Amino acid sequence: MPAPGATDGDARDFPGASELRAQVGSAVVSRGCDCGCPSVDLVVEGDVPVASVTSRTPVNAVVEGVSGGGLIVFVDEGRLSGLEFYSAEDPMPRQFPALDRIRPYI
Repeated sequence: MPAPGATDGDARDFPGASELRAQVGSAVVSRGCDCGCPSVDLVVEGDVPVASVTSRTPVNAVVEGVSGGGLIVFVDEGRLSGLEFYSAEDPMPRQFPALDRIRPYI
């Protein structure tokens, strides 16, 4: 899984990255956020490698053009478990930002 906003040549490596990339095709949205923002909970289905990550939030990203905007990838028990979009804007954006506006960092 490239980090949000990364292209194939811009993938970020960190402990557990290859296992999380292998999970992407098996991840499904289990529920959306009640506040109306685009954040989602994920469930990884099937027999996939479990990631040994050093943090529950191994990948974060800044979103250009959104006041205080960013993305966080969540991992629980070695599996992708959520994608959160946050912003200081009012009203909160209702859609995930375009990929070309996302700048990942680890």
